[in-house]
Amino acid sequence: MADLVIELESISDYVQTVLTDVKVINYLPKTYKPKEVTIRFLSSDPVNESQFYYRLDHSIQIVYFDVNELGCISKMNHLERKFNDDLVIPLKGTNETRYLRIGSFSLSQPFESDSGMCACIGVLDV
Repeated sequence: MADLVIELESISDYVQTVLTDVKVINYLPKTYKPKEVTIRFLSSDPVNESQFYYRLDHSIQIVYFDVNELGCISKMNHLERKFNDDLVIPLKGTNETRYLRIGSFSLSQPFESDSGMCACIGVLDV
């Protein structure tokens, strides 16, 4: 099992390679800026596979900010297709010998924040 911080860094690196013109950050900013995506831990779900083995499933929140709804939909749709095409994310520091398996990726409807910036929230299960 990988450390949660390494998982978050691996997902951030992966998203940066998919969305090359976007700034990836690992916190929710006080001021939203267009073409920024934030990646944050959402929840953990331990699963017993047998009396001796368990698995930790994690949900990761990915929030993309842009000036309009279509910009949000376009970027998040591109990311969704890439997750579904690749099925795994290489774990950082393992020379691509270990991977995170992508369980699912779901998107919210784009919405406008109080500051007028649009955002779309995705949840990645790994």
